[in-house]
Amino acid sequence: MAYTNTPELEISTSQDNLNLQNVFDNLPMNKRNYKYNLCKIIDENTNNAKSSQFVDNVHMSPFDRPTNIYFTDSLDSLKSIKNTPLKGWASCKSNVCLREGLTYFEFQIKHIDWSKNCNARLGLSQRSFPLGQPVGSDLHNSIGIRDMTFERIFNRKRDDFINNDTTEKLMKEGDSIGFLVNLPSLENQYKQIQVVINQMIEKEVDEFELFHLNRYLKDLENIYLNKKSIQKERILIRYKNETYYESQDYVRNEALKTEDYLKLDGSFIKVFQNGEYRGDLTNNEDKVLTNFLPPFTTVNYETTRYKQIYNRLVKMNNMENIDILIPRKYYDDGSLGYYPTISLFNDTVVELNGTLDDMKYYFDVQKYILTDDSVLNKEVNSLEDVYLQAKNQDIEYDIVEFEKKKKELEKLQVSQEEIKNNQSLAIKEENNTLDFIQQESNDIEMEM
Repeated sequence: MAYTNTPELEISTSQDNLNLQNVFDNLPMNKRNYKYNLCKIIDENTNNAKSSQFVDNVHMSPFDRPTNIYFTDSLDSLKSIKNTPLKGWASCKSNVCLREGLTYFEFQIKHIDWSKNCNARLGLSQRSFPLGQPVGSDLHNSIGIRDMTFERIFNRKRDDFINNDTTEKLMKEGDSIGFLVNLPSLENQYKQIQVVINQMIEKEVDEFELFHLNRYLKDLENIYLNKKSIQKERILIRYKNETYYESQDYVRNEALKTEDYLKLDGSFIKVFQNGEYRGDLTNNEDKVLTNFLPPFTTVNYETTRYKQIYNRLVKMNNMENIDILIPRKYYDDGSLGYYPTISLFNDTVVELNGTLDDMKYYFDVQKYILTDDSVLNKEVNSLEDVYLQAKNQDIEYDIVEFEKKKKELEKLQVSQEEIKNNQSLAIKEENNTLDFIQQESNDIEMEM
């Protein structure tokens, strides 16, 4: 089962710029609410799983970008295509999402020129954030900062968040913009959501929706709280001679109102410019990070189709196959969280730095953390730390699933063998019966 981490993709011409060639043009990208990862391969002899990431480290995701943004010299550095009347803002997420704990990373401004309308916005976004617009310009799914004025962009509005003693309000070429992000533990988030799900169950009257809510409540207890694991609903596809995992991407649950969303208690986003603290993006009551887990986000679910299958199975009293044949509507596959996000306009270049070797001001910010009483958690992670944790969890999940599939296959083979043996016995018994009848018939003829 040979596998290479970076597939040999032929260089193709970009659809947006005939003069631009990009090796990543042949990758499937996040469109119509589907997301992709390279397929992991598990060695049957050692159970070792290969990484699902395109490059085995922190980078901007080649799967989570529109076609008018591309990579320069590496997967860390992004550039937007020179603007035309048909082109506008383009956003790209990193391959790492922040789900809990304290994390620091930096954006490096490589090229920016306001005189030529080359602009950038930097921030965080959830999976449901649309990539064809700048970070902070949607409702509740993202928050960011503006390059020209260093203003906060949140819920399509902009305002000031910088410390009063700081006079400079702009980003310059060469600047490192640091983000120190804190999120509550997943365990606390799951416990909050258990309360919400129980309240939803009390009000729900649709039998199919109740099935989903009750199954998710069971998952919260058995999978997420006890085992602290993840759940995946995905299929294998072939695209341009490579194998990928395809799964439904998450969208905002439009059935819920803004006031229904849970605030992530203790969360903050402190912003630094070249190691100097500039302010907190979440320093007002109405500027808060909301929960990103189901039911606040949900997959783009084919309710009508699966409801019909569910009703048929219920009528047949075939409850044991419902869990297999009805995919989950609410689940956490490990991709939910807040993603470092770069938004570019017209030939701008920005680089993500998420490793200790690349970050310029990590140790300066670490000193700040030790002296700031508002930062209760003093153990800060880099994006590389978060990536490795997620990768190990992903590999552990795939090994368990691989073993489960092997057992299911063995069980199926045994079952098929039993059926085959039973059929052979039945044929043998039938032949014996025919022989007996024939013998009896012969005996009767001889007596006559």
